[in-house]
Amino acid sequence: MLIDHHEGYLSWHDFERNQRLITDNATSKGLVPRGALRRGELLLGGLLRCGHCGRKLHVSYSGSNGNTGRYHCRGAQVNHGTDPCIGFGSLRVDQAVSAEVLQRLQPLGMEAAIKAIENRDLHRAGWREAAPCGARTRAGTL
Repeated sequence: MLIDHHEGYLSWHDFERNQRLITDNATSKGLVPRGALRRGELLLGGLLRCGHCGRKLHVSYSGSNGNTGRYHCRGAQVNHGTDPCIGFGSLRVDQAVSAEVLQRLQPLGMEAAIKAIENRDLHRAGWREAAPCGARTRAGTL
């Protein structure tokens, strides 16, 4: 690989960051697997850690269709034979985090939509100016 041989789509820093993310998403690698979520629909699966012992929380599903999720820590139970550290249902937590993320991203989405409309209008205006009088353009007739 030739670094800075020519201009790339990503900066070298962004490329290295993406490589680290890909490595971190590999499952079952190393002593403390970080890993991507393997299955299921819980929003925070693979991201939460126990407030008592610091281990990654497990995800389990139950209910008649197997779609009712729970986060729980089995670290102390598995390693020391004691009671599980914590466990809680996913519904309220996932809803609260979803609402917060959407609230934070909404202004950015509006900003991006406005910018896209402005860029489209500038692009159309450029086609109109470049066309000879009476000619049809991509944006329609003049």
